Amino acid sequence: MSFGEEVVRFHRVTKTIKAEEGERTLFEDIELSILSGEWVAIVGASGAGKTTLLSMIGALDNRFEGELEVLDHSLLTLNDNELAMLRSQHIGFIFQDFHLLTHLSVLENVAFPLWISRAKADQTELVRAQNVLSDVGLASRWNSKVTHLSGGEQQRVAIARALVGDPRLIIADEPTGNLDEVSSECVLDLFEALRTPDDSGQAARTVVVATHDPRVAQRADRIIKLEEQKLVMVEAVS
Repeated sequence: MSFGEEVVRFHRVTKTIKAEEGERTLFEDIELSILSGEWVAIVGASGAGKTTLLSMIGALDNRFEGELEVLDHSLLTLNDNELAMLRSQHIGFIFQDFHLLTHLSVLENVAFPLWISRAKADQTELVRAQNVLSDVGLASRWNSKVTHLSGGEQQRVAIARALVGDPRLIIADEPTGNLDEVSSECVLDLFEALRTPDDSGQAARTVVVATHDPRVAQRADRIIKLEEQKLVMVEAVS
């Protein structure tokens, strides 16, 4: 599969965090480029900085040294409102623990990002949410409470919620960590479909996943390993 333009670029990025022993360097002077349509898996031991790296790519963290451009924006030049706008318009987030709102229906959970600043979604937004639920195989469950769904179904709701704003970049942190093998494979198949342009003209999405699961990593185009403050391995997956 061929890829498009550069959507993420790290140049000599160093990230330090506060720890009990004082400041700790997670990674130092890293270089990384991620392209449109690419599926990248980030692996490494607990504490290596996988989630922090995802937060930076997702414009949630701009406290670092160096240069980081995401979707043609230099994160260090954006204020908090501009960072929030970048996230809401162009980036979708998927988490291991789903973070669904149990008092809302499946449809309302998916529509929520579209009407977060208002009392409820309008009809156009609800139709958009229904269409995305259909895309992830949950067309018949939109009126259910999320507590009535299986773990795999709840993760698909979380994926639909991430997609409803039509983002260019999908960020997923341990998305299969709470799922059985069958549900995990369904989620990975969805990721494969997400980054493939369709006949409607939908541009290729970029998928960046942090994972401990080797099955997830092996489905990606590249595996990036964080170790000893470096990206010590960038491995093409055959």
